[in-house]
Amino acid sequence: MINNKYYGNPLDYYSNLGARLVSAHSIDELETSMMARYCRLRALIHSINRPYEDHRTSKEHVAYFEQHNPGYPGDFRETWNSIGLRQPHEIAQDVDCCFYGCSITWGVGVPDSAVWTHQLASSMGWRYNNFAISALSQEECVNLFMVTSRMIKMRTAIFMLPDYARITQAFRLKGELNFRSIAGSVDGQYDEFKQFHKDYISLPDEYFYDRILRNLEIIARLAELQGIRVIVSTWNGLLPQVNNLHCVEGIFGGGNHNGRDKRHPGCEWHTNTAQHFQTVIKDMNHAGT
Repeated sequence: MINNKYYGNPLDYYSNLGARLVSAHSIDELETSMMARYCRLRALIHSINRPYEDHRTSKEHVAYFEQHNPGYPGDFRETWNSIGLRQPHEIAQDVDCCFYGCSITWGVGVPDSAVWTHQLASSMGWRYNNFAISALSQEECVNLFMVTSRMIKMRTAIFMLPDYARITQAFRLKGELNFRSIAGSVDGQYDEFKQFHKDYISLPDEYFYDRILRNLEIIARLAELQGIRVIVSTWNGLLPQVNNLHCVEGIFGGGNHNGRDKRHPGCEWHTNTAQHFQTVIKDMNHAGT
């Protein structure tokens, strides 16, 4: 096996818990791998200063939120469980629906009661898991579905896919292997990731189009094997139609920045999105699909 300066030590990578996410065989193993792979979850659990404290307490952010989100003043609650998932309960193994997505589906910038996953699940009377994680890529949504679809009994899975120019990549920092979610603008990256991100997004558009199609086809095949009804949408761009998936148009305005952090959509967008999915699901139920 090749082991030189260019390739590093592959055995070190293969034994890393973050790299073995899809190999998890229990909820405990899944949670351990998620914490190792997704740095945004670790920030929620281990940070001394809570990650969203500024937009929770800053007078400027409070005033901005109340101005752009009438009807949601007062207590601003953001609840996550022991591994950082935006839900008050731990991962349930028998649910009506699992959600997959990025920070928009996690609900950054809005209180618990406004998050579209919570609104939809409440209106449908569903038990659910929300596997959305900030800065998640489409591939990571697929990875999470791949592992959770075989250990969690779910009747429906709903994806709000992020933009396609994201990637979760392992880097060696200070002698340790760490995974980083690379998303957003190149200028917004840490210095050590800027060149990697710049090179990555300079790949031909067709490379990313192919990734989108492959991701959807994998989701469709997994859903077929497990007997799961899948609804897929995105807040950014268009999706191709794929057999065995219900691809629906996303809600315009996912980038309106009316959330309390001034970077994510506000409560109106979340409500419209929940209502949109509710209509789609009722039409599917009526049609027997």
